[in-house]
Amino acid sequence: MSIDELKLKIKMDFKVVHLLIAINVFMFILTSITNILFSEFPSFTLIIFGAEFLPDIASGQLWRLIMSSFLHANLIHIAINMWALWNIGGIVERFYGGKKTFSIYIFTAISASILSVLAAVFFYVLQGDPKAGFSVSVGASGAVFGFVGLIIGDKFRQSTYSVSISEYVNYNQLLVFVGYNVLIGLGFNLLGTGSSINNWAHIGGLLGGMLLGVLLEPINSYNNSKFKHYLQNILFWLCIIATVASFVAQLIYISLIFY
Repeated sequence: MSIDELKLKIKMDFKVVHLLIAINVFMFILTSITNILFSEFPSFTLIIFGAEFLPDIASGQLWRLIMSSFLHANLIHIAINMWALWNIGGIVERFYGGKKTFSIYIFTAISASILSVLAAVFFYVLQGDPKAGFSVSVGASGAVFGFVGLIIGDKFRQSTYSVSISEYVNYNQLLVFVGYNVLIGLGFNLLGTGSSINNWAHIGGLLGGMLLGVLLEPINSYNNSKFKHYLQNILFWLCIIATVASFVAQLIYISLIFY
C-alpha cells in the first residue's frame, strides 16, 4: 500500500464521533487517576478539570462551558453517554459529515451549559437554593441531546432537495427518548437518590440542536445556499477555536494549581 493510498484509507475510516469518544474516555481516565492520587472528593477533581461550577464560571472561567461536556462522574455515567454518542452521533455524522458533527457537539454543549448556568443562577439568586449555586455538573448528555434536537429540527428545515435524516430515524422513538430522559431526571432529582440529573442541560442541548437542524444542510443537499455554506464554515472554525482555547485555558489553570 502506497503512502497516498494509506492517507486515503485513514481519511475514509476517520470518524469525528470516534475522536469525541476518545477525548471523553481520555479525560475520564485522567480524572480517575488524579482522583485516586490526589483527592478523596471526586467533585473537587472534576472542578479542577473544568466541570461546570457556577462560582468559577461567574469569575470568568468560561472554558468550563465546553470542558464540562468532556468530563464524567463515574463509569456508568460515561458508558451510557458514550453509547448514546456512538449511536445517535454516528447517524448524524453519516448524513452531515465530520465537520458539522463536531460543530453540533460543541455548539450544543455550550447551549446546554448556558441554560444550565442560567437555571442555577435563577434558583440560587432568586430562590436562595444553595445546592443550585454550588452544584457540579459534567457529562456529554447535553451534546447528545443536541444531536437528537438536530434530527427533530431537520423536520422544519426548508427543503433543499436532499435526503432528510428524519426519514431514516424513528421520529416517535426520539420523542420517547427525550420524554423518558426528562422524566427519569425529574424522578432522580425529586426522590433524593443522591444523584442529580441536569435536565436544564438536556433541554439547552436539545434547543441548540433544533436550531442547527433548521440551519445546517446535510452533505447530500442539492441546493445549499451560499449563506448556509459560509455559515457552516464559520460555525465550524468558531467551534475549533473555542475548543482549542478551552483546552489551553484548562491546561494553564491546572498548571497554576499544581505548580
